[in-house]
This record gives sequence, C-alpha cells and structure tokens, in this order.
Amino acid sequence: MTNAVFNSNVGGTPAVSATGTNGADGIDASSDTGAGVSVVSESGAGVFAQSQSGIGVHAVGGGASATTSLDPRVAIFAEGGPGTGVFATADDLTAVIARSTRGLALEANGTTGVTATGSTGPGVNAISISGIAVEGSSQSGPGVQGSSLTSTGISGITDSGVGVTANGGSTGVALQVIGKVEVQGNSVGSVTMAAHTKTLTVSNPAATPNSLILLTPLDNPQELLWIGARSAESFTIDASHALPTNVTIMFLIVN
Repeated sequence: MTNAVFNSNVGGTPAVSATGTNGADGIDASSDTGAGVSVVSESGAGVFAQSQSGIGVHAVGGGASATTSLDPRVAIFAEGGPGTGVFATADDLTAVIARSTRGLALEANGTTGVTATGSTGPGVNAISISGIAVEGSSQSGPGVQGSSLTSTGISGITDSGVGVTANGGSTGVALQVIGKVEVQGNSVGSVTMAAHTKTLTVSNPAATPNSLILLTPLDNPQELLWIGARSAESFTIDASHALPTNVTIMFLIVN
C-alpha cells in the first residue's frame, strides 16, 4: 500500500481536513508498532485540539481501558493504566507549565500525587504573586514533607517576611523537633561582660521590647545576672554587684 501525500501552501487552509458527524470520528489512525499519529511542525503547534463541548485530547496508553465518563471541561485527559499518563521533557525550558486564573493550576491524585526531580535545580519551583505558592494538606499524614540525604530537607527564604510559619492552632503543636536544634544569625551569640562592671548593653537587630532572652554564662560570674532592659535592637545584662572577673555570656533571643 502506498502513502497518500497531501500538501497546502495557503495560509489557513489545512492540507488534510476531516469532519465526522452523527457521532463519527473525524480521523481514526492506528499502527501495530509505530505511532498512530505522527505530527511535526516547524514553527506552529504540532497538535492543536479543540472541542466545543467535550475534551480537547483524550490519550490512553499502557494498555489502559479508556474511561467513558469524563469531565467535558478538561483540555487534556491522559490515562496511563500501569504506565505513565503524561511524560514531559525539556532541554532548556520548563517541561510542564500549568496556569489558572481562578482555580487550581495543577491537581494530582494517586499513591504519590506528584514526583518531581531536578538534576541541578529545584524539583518543584512554585511562584505566587499574592497567594500561597505551595499548599499541602492531608487527612492523616504530613501536609508537606521534605527530605534530603546530604542537604536541607525543607528551606524557607524571605527578604522581609517570615521564612517558615508553623501554626498549631489552639490545641496542636506548632513545631516539633526530633534531633538537634541549630540556631544561626543574630538570634544567638556571645558577649563578654568586663570585670568591675554591673551592666552591659548589647546591640542586636533581633532584639525587641518583648523578646524572650536566655543567658548562659560560660564562666562563674559569682553574682546574679539578669536582663535589665529590652528595646528595639538592644538589651542590657545587669549584675547584682560589680563582676570580679571578665565573664563570657551566651544569649538566645526568641521573638
């Protein structure tokens, strides 16, 4: 059997046009070992599918049985059966982009909802202008879980807001730590209170008038020590009497 070749060099005029009425398909294509339909485009869309009242594209692979009851508002419905429903790759740009102006951009259900792997960049990169970039919820398990063999499991970064917020409500635990706790930055540090002094003012941008400030002397002060005053970006350490020797004091600021 020879191949049929159709050409068109008129813009807006397709080389092949097929229309089915009364429930008939527009095009039926099948192959025993090759692609049922192979489409190549130099600059336009390889495949453009539009439906007035049904699904734009219904793709079934992996030996799956096609679902007959579908949401007609779906642009693409992919069924993989025992295989992958949708597999997307990209060399330089994003493999999959999902956008929504009023609803969910991406919804995934399954034993694993979404698996994302990045070789040198993020596995998932989510950006929101004014709302939540990533939201995770679960009925009985973790809403969001992050793990890493050698680096940070979950990283939260902000320029002027809160990097990570944990809210336990009225009866829950906001933050539970299993293992070591490491605090870095302005909230932790050490100062030396000189001998023969009774007070020391510590300038620190993490301090506020309502900060909880914990002190740990690394030497025996031989006198009582306490936080004498708290203000924006500073606090004072007071002693009951002048210290007989220099004392190194570590502090932890909790806001």
